[in-house]
Amino acid sequence: MTKAMDLEGNGRLDWFFDEWVYGTQVPRYRFDYQLVPADGGKVKLHMTVTQSEVDAQFAMLVPLFADFGKRMVRLGQIGISGNTTKSGDVVRLLISISTARLLRFGTARGDAMRDHP
Repeated sequence: MTKAMDLEGNGRLDWFFDEWVYGTQVPRYRFDYQLVPADGGKVKLHMTVTQSEVDAQFAMLVPLFADFGKRMVRLGQIGISGNTTKSGDVVRLLISISTARLLRFGTARGDAMRDHP
């Protein structure tokens, strides 16, 4: 088990089995983001992930991906518990802002993926 998977800090995966094997809750995710120019020709991604329709104990590692047209790239993951919203600046991309407007970002679930306006 990786450190990131230890959401309860006890070295066990009880949270995963309680939710996905024994539980019946299905979380809903909302993913919003903004791309803004950054220093050195980079683009900064500011994102917000909301988990809803679960109880306070429901914890999840939400993987984040970017679609660069030819392939999906995993940007990382966010640990989130309960009906919560988390946000932050998570990556700086070495692409132009005009290229960035063509990207798609989202979570592993396709219904959370959306095109950048």
